[in-house]
Amino acid sequence: MPAAVGWSARIAIGGFVLATLLLLVVAALGVTDGERAAAQDGARAVAITVGEEHACALLYSGAVECWGGNSSRQTDAPDGRFSAVSAGRNHTCGLRENGVVECWGKN
Repeated sequence: MPAAVGWSARIAIGGFVLATLLLLVVAALGVTDGERAAAQDGARAVAITVGEEHACALLYSGAVECWGGNSSRQTDAPDGRFSAVSAGRNHTCGLRENGVVECWGKN
């Protein structure tokens, strides 16, 4: 990524989200394929995202687990498999494996 794009992204999305993205990169680099295969119950997180008062993890199994403040039901992740997850202030959205976006929490 060119430096100018990196700086404009940092300004546009803020340091908090940028820190979350950096955590995702670090987490992805620290997990080997063997370790992923060894997570038989699928409980190993492959991505994380943070909202205002909650956080969610995308698990190796494709499930989403959330915790923290739940004033708008933003931690009540639906069952099923996702390929990505992103938290906002009082909501969370997940990208289903079939490409459908599903959100929960405050509209």
